[in-house]
Amino acid sequence: MKKTFLALVMLGALVSASFAQVVDDPSKYTSGAPAPATPNVTINHVASSEPIFAISVHPVSLIFYPLFKDYLPLMLTLEGNINSNASIITRPYFKTKSWDGEDENRRKIDFDVNVFGISEGFRYYFNRGHLGMYTAIHAIYEYAKVERDYEDKRSKDVKETGNSLGLAMYVGNKTIWGHFTSSFDIGATYTNTYLSKKYRDDLEEVSSVGVDFDVNYTIGFTF
Repeated sequence: MKKTFLALVMLGALVSASFAQVVDDPSKYTSGAPAPATPNVTINHVASSEPIFAISVHPVSLIFYPLFKDYLPLMLTLEGNINSNASIITRPYFKTKSWDGEDENRRKIDFDVNVFGISEGFRYYFNRGHLGMYTAIHAIYEYAKVERDYEDKRSKDVKETGNSLGLAMYVGNKTIWGHFTSSFDIGATYTNTYLSKKYRDDLEEVSSVGVDFDVNYTIGFTF
């Protein structure tokens, strides 16, 4: 009886030791390799492939418009993105023209017109990513200076300045290759000038007054 009791005690001790070893050694249930570390995921590090800003020039104005006598327009298009389908467009520009002519009394005059303007607009893309077809609406402001220098010194030279306000609507298309971009749009504009009627004809040699059409082609860089 004592031998049987002693055998049971020793068997119980062996079973307990074996169970403790299994609990303390998790490699019994694994390959023995340490558990992989939990990866840290930082959502803020996911970068968007969409550009957030673009600057473009209007090369057509530089190439073709100067072919018309003494006329030089300079224009930029700046685009800052709001979201994947919309952006704010800023177009600062300068236009100037000088020419010889006559007034209503057939007096010889040197005309000189300078226009400083800015077109501020909202552009909406029909596709995400600021690519493809878009439509836009712009508000226009211009400051104009018109000068008439008479060759007849008995006539007094005149100079007048004034402002113009207007609206424009465009439809167009934009493409991107890497960090290069180009766009083409066409639109209708309406501009009201606050120059006196006598000088409106001079201003129309450089900038539109009333209802007109506007065409723009741009090339530039995205960031």
